Amino acid sequence: MVFLSALIFLLSLGNPSLAYLSDDEYLTNIDFEEEFDKDWRCFSSCTLEKSTDSYAGLYSAKITARSSKGSSVRQDVQFASPGGTFYFTARVKLLNEMVDKYPMGHTLDLAVSYITGGKNKRHYIAKVPRVRMYDGWVQLGADFRLPDDSSKVSVYAYPSDHEDLGYLLDSVSLKKFNTTDDSVAQQNARIEEIRKGDLEMLIITPHGTNHKKVSVELEQVKHAFPFGMAVEGSRLWSDWEAISEKYRNYVFDNFEWVTLANMLKWRMMESKEGSPQFTSQHKALDVLAERGISVRGHCISWGKSQKIMGWLKAKDTIGVKEAVKRRMEYLVREFNSTTIKQWDVINENLHGSWYEEATLNDQFIQAMFTEMHGLQPDVKLFTNDYDAMSLSLYTSAYRNSVMKLRMNGVPIDGVGLQSHLSVYPDPDLLQKRLDVMAETGLPLWITELDVRHDDVNVRAQGYEDALRLYFSHPAIEGIVIWGFWSEGITQPDASLVDGVDFVENAAGRRVRHLIHNEWHTALSHVPKNAVETFTERAFYGTYNLKLKYKDELIWNGTIEHLPNASRKFILTVDKTAPVDQIFRMST
Repeated sequence: MVFLSALIFLLSLGNPSLAYLSDDEYLTNIDFEEEFDKDWRCFSSCTLEKSTDSYAGLYSAKITARSSKGSSVRQDVQFASPGGTFYFTARVKLLNEMVDKYPMGHTLDLAVSYITGGKNKRHYIAKVPRVRMYDGWVQLGADFRLPDDSSKVSVYAYPSDHEDLGYLLDSVSLKKFNTTDDSVAQQNARIEEIRKGDLEMLIITPHGTNHKKVSVELEQVKHAFPFGMAVEGSRLWSDWEAISEKYRNYVFDNFEWVTLANMLKWRMMESKEGSPQFTSQHKALDVLAERGISVRGHCISWGKSQKIMGWLKAKDTIGVKEAVKRRMEYLVREFNSTTIKQWDVINENLHGSWYEEATLNDQFIQAMFTEMHGLQPDVKLFTNDYDAMSLSLYTSAYRNSVMKLRMNGVPIDGVGLQSHLSVYPDPDLLQKRLDVMAETGLPLWITELDVRHDDVNVRAQGYEDALRLYFSHPAIEGIVIWGFWSEGITQPDASLVDGVDFVENAAGRRVRHLIHNEWHTALSHVPKNAVETFTERAFYGTYNLKLKYKDELIWNGTIEHLPNASRKFILTVDKTAPVDQIFRMST
């Protein structure tokens, strides 16, 4: 319901897709209802004709008899001024497949070509792997940048595995991103609406008590929205280096969720078959539990072949299935859902299908979700992947794969979006990519955020721009930054803290300011009347509340201010009254 109400609010501001994409269409005959002689033509050799099997309207384009795997239909685009950022989208349907040669399916591509600086350029801007005929019409979309001097611009959509694949094309579009100057204001407006709520208090000052001497103090001590950090688990409990104490204190002071970056990965836990290691993991998790810090489990399995243990690769189909089941069983036995609240069931499956290939089952990942849910139904199960936020290369593919899981009744609870930003974040592009992923209807988590730049001040602004955009999007339900110490991460130019002296840099100060100052509520209020209803717009979370009279503490405790939990806090300024009369709640 939180997601739905927030999405309704977002639409009430105006659909962001309409705000950041212009109304102008740069392609012609986008639904293939007209003849092709003035717009669409074959690139390389192929046969292009109309088909009555359409996604929308009466017709689609049918492409067959391709001479090479790059043969496709294309349109040359006419621009008055070609420079800028564009969004290209299309629907593609396979007419045949080659199961013997490509048992996991085929890859669909979007591409753009142009001339700049006198040189020919061709970029693959979107890929959707493992497509089968039964998938029907497949949605592809991607953003791309054209240099200002671009000429002879063409766009393409096609299956890229083999020339013997025929396909249909329909509902294409090419639009330009608008340049917006008020994106920060819009983001702040959304944050105000979806991350805060009215905190209402009724303050009753009995006869004979001076309401002007009453004060109510509220201090947020925990966010309802998860802000997290990926950490080296051993530094949470071990002092093998003196700096470990500073390391863990930085985590404890600034973040309320943690991902153990490597400690729970299968190849780290069970490098030797049958001898999984739990000691270090339990020590780290015990420390986090004592601090009330929640944990994301990363990860049960990893789709890339190079991340698979040699002993697992040596197994036959049945052996792989048994090993995966045993892995899940010992994870559930060792770590309950109070200890680990979420699991990435599969990591980077768009970029590797080792488990499907090893089991000869293109739906094996679905079976993993079902198995894990049956073993531990109260833990939240996620996918996790990259090149859906930092690039749009796999955004459509990721959306489609999650939608397929949902349509098949797979018990998936959320979508993990890695966000390793090696290019300065563009809020409009990130917004569009998020909107595509939000079409899955599932909560989205930014699971691996880092912003990489040698200039720490540019890096600081990049973190702010990314965090503000992500925090403002109604589909985002958590953000985890992927490491912070320059000496403990693979990308030191993404650090928040630097060197053996452990000095917080400008990026770290900016992140801390956002989380603990700008997106934090603290207040002190003196009632104006003996009986007063006081309402404050406050960030959702846990608060410490103090009621004082003449600076003497009358009541002190914690309250929860949460979305969709409408309640009024009633405070009676009478230190002689029972505690349950001084502080009450009504709904």
